[in-house]
Amino acid sequence: MRNVLAGLLAIGIVLAMPAAAFAESGSIGGRPAQPDPSNARTKSIFVKTITPGTTVDDVVEVVNNTNVKKTIAVYATDSVVSSGGAFACAQMADGSNSVGKWITLSQNSIEVPAYGSIKVPFTITAPSNAEPGEQNGCINIQEEKNTEFQSGVALSFRTAIRVAILIPGDIKKEITPQGLAIVEKSDKLVVSPSIKNTGNVSVDADITTVVRSLFGTVQSTQTSTFPVLRGELTNWNFEMGKPFWGGLYNVSFSATYDASTNFIGDTTDKELKTIDGQTKLLFVTPSLAAFLIEFIIFVGIIVGAYFLYRYLVHKKNVKTWGDYKVKPSDNLEVIASKKAIGWKLLARENGIKAPYILQADQIIKVPGKPHAKKQPKTKQ
Repeated sequence: MRNVLAGLLAIGIVLAMPAAAFAESGSIGGRPAQPDPSNARTKSIFVKTITPGTTVDDVVEVVNNTNVKKTIAVYATDSVVSSGGAFACAQMADGSNSVGKWITLSQNSIEVPAYGSIKVPFTITAPSNAEPGEQNGCINIQEEKNTEFQSGVALSFRTAIRVAILIPGDIKKEITPQGLAIVEKSDKLVVSPSIKNTGNVSVDADITTVVRSLFGTVQSTQTSTFPVLRGELTNWNFEMGKPFWGGLYNVSFSATYDASTNFIGDTTDKELKTIDGQTKLLFVTPSLAAFLIEFIIFVGIIVGAYFLYRYLVHKKNVKTWGDYKVKPSDNLEVIASKKAIGWKLLARENGIKAPYILQADQIIKVPGKPHAKKQPKTKQ
């Protein structure tokens, strides 16, 4: 049995969540204990500017929102990039090679009472050869004895706080559009723009996606703010409303960001810059209801065009109709046959109603000139 449990622990899953979110819930978490009142972002992450070779101090507050005392591990790691370019934190077993090594915590294991919190001081020392620009790491908070078994899998829960460090020097803030992917689903369009951060600091970008008709009318638009990490290619999925009528549409995106040298959360002297991404022409399949309506309209147009054509031809022909004197042997069918038209049309144009009887010497209108009977030649 012990071997089985050991094997389950070996394949344990570590679930990392933002520490601030856990600090407000019924679990464990943490938050910066000394946020900067002028920078709202410092309420949830550590934002520091450190000159190479110097040290700064700060404090992390570890929170236990459960009804039992917890033994909690507090440790630093490097940051990693998850799929799609999002920020994530390495695990303890991964070791540290950058910012995780710069952070020294005064304690790595603490006992936090139920519904209590403990503040843990720490220092960050930037090496003298630290590269200018942004460097990221994490302070992780994890219960030391919180293994739970669910369906034969060991779950270990941890939370993390981002540590963002700016090393002064040649700061470059720039993002570049990379591409646009679009997937049409039954009831929506999934629009996926991608952007690469070609600078050396992360930026918070307002990404706007737009679906327009060929006439420029906006059919659907969305705007959301996302961090674009230093040196990373990031993409997002926007679920856009699918145009009801279908047809050809232009799908595009743009990104707006602060191009000044401000670091994370600093809003002074902002220099907003907007870059346009790719535009794609997309044929959107109409909804079933729209297709039925469009089909009925199309059939109506075809039928209407056909009858309009017949009417115009008829009106043109009627102008060439002449008088015809009805002979005693004539009837509508005989006359219509001679003129190669329908007898009902002949009756309608002359206002002749049932029982469609003609009188000898009656004058009616017929197409073209009346056919004259050839007179037999007389012998000389």
